[in-house]
Amino acid sequence: MRRCVLNLTNTVEPRFLVGGESIPITDRADVLECTVEAVPVTTLNPYALAIGDATVAVQLVHGIAAGMIATLSVPRAQVQRRRGLENAQSITEWPLRMVPLADEGNDPWTLTLT
Repeated sequence: MRRCVLNLTNTVEPRFLVGGESIPITDRADVLECTVEAVPVTTLNPYALAIGDATVAVQLVHGIAAGMIATLSVPRAQVQRRRGLENAQSITEWPLRMVPLADEGNDPWTLTLT
């Protein structure tokens, strides 16, 4: 993987009312975008995952020293249709787009610092 972005795309709206002020999050549409090296479709087939509305688990661990490890866990992510290919250093890459889905409650992802 070369790149991974969790875009929260929250809709944040200020509400200034008589007797109260707040800035609530009124909508959220999280998107996880990762760019990975294209492998044979027998290893990973993003086309079949997107067509079949499949969900996959994603876990990204960054760091190796204790106290400096960040783990992003997405228990269920729906794979979206791919939008073309990318090329970095003459190597073909897939830009993968996934929508995190809540497994239980309203927590579609967790970030753990250890």
